[in-house]
Amino acid sequence: LLDWETGKHRSVTRMRSLTSNTIAICNGTAFVCDFKGVVNTYGVTEKRDPWSYIIQGRSVGRSVSLADQSFCAIASGAGYMFVFNNVKNPTAWIRFQTSSPILGSLATGNGAFYVGTMDGVLAKVTTTDRFGIIEWELHSAQPIITPALVIGDTVYFSTESGTLVAVDDTNGLQKWRNSLHGITEPLAVCGSHLICRTAANETVSVDLQTGELVGKSSPVPLSEAVINPLNDRAYIIAKDGRVQCLRAPGADMPTLITPVITEDVAPQPAASEAPAAETEATPATNIFGGFGNKDSSSGSIDNPFGTGAAGDATGGDMVNPFAPTPTTPEAAPGGNPFGDF
Repeated sequence: LLDWETGKHRSVTRMRSLTSNTIAICNGTAFVCDFKGVVNTYGVTEKRDPWSYIIQGRSVGRSVSLADQSFCAIASGAGYMFVFNNVKNPTAWIRFQTSSPILGSLATGNGAFYVGTMDGVLAKVTTTDRFGIIEWELHSAQPIITPALVIGDTVYFSTESGTLVAVDDTNGLQKWRNSLHGITEPLAVCGSHLICRTAANETVSVDLQTGELVGKSSPVPLSEAVINPLNDRAYIIAKDGRVQCLRAPGADMPTLITPVITEDVAPQPAASEAPAAETEATPATNIFGGFGNKDSSSGSIDNPFGTGAAGDATGGDMVNPFAPTPTTPEAAPGGNPFGDF
């Protein structure tokens, strides 16, 4: 356990087995799954008695928790999503079975869990019932292997073939689809733009309302994606550990994203209950400048990934952070903060 402000160790707990994925936190308790499919719990702020649960299959992808940490979920390769809570004692609340295997596609938002499957189904599941309530399902006909991004009343997800889809979270209907640019993961929303990454390790921006491409970077060796549903910032991490934060012009301070929740999704179950099985706009300034244009008058900050008025890589006052370092001071008013790749 690390201190949030200083990063110093506050406590160290020896786990009972090796962990196979990230840790999910639920009301002060860490749920950790090992390589054999055994979920163990550990007290975060205070020590707790050991508790274990065996899931069906091996855990896959990242574990996720609702924003209020009332529930957490772990997916298995056998096609199950296990949802746990910790009102009084740890409890397996839902065992939700999908129609095909799951590959690391769990996400949360608006008080619900979102799970994608290999047969191309994205389902929204709420926790108001021990069987899990399926609010809607969308059939994309293409495998979904990365987590969705839930922002306001819209869910963004990509398929294995690189198709980006926007879904109305209130009814599960498709808003738009973009299959032209090989987008593998939606990362964050900055102003009126959705920031994504592609199979070629490009960072791209698409219009939130239409899905049309606005701008993109040059290919850069990227590390694991940081999916940010919490505020209006996009975080890009290179494989050598360098980090860049993208924002819309004028958004000097981060703006928190408010969930859209229409009903109470955090019941108070009895600790003795056993788990049950599931049977069945205002336009914002273009943060990338005018994509493909030599005119950089689209905002107070020029396109950091495009070209400036003279066709160079400086982009005005903000230098392309992924371009080679210019050789003359005149060509580099800000200087590449990362140096050459």
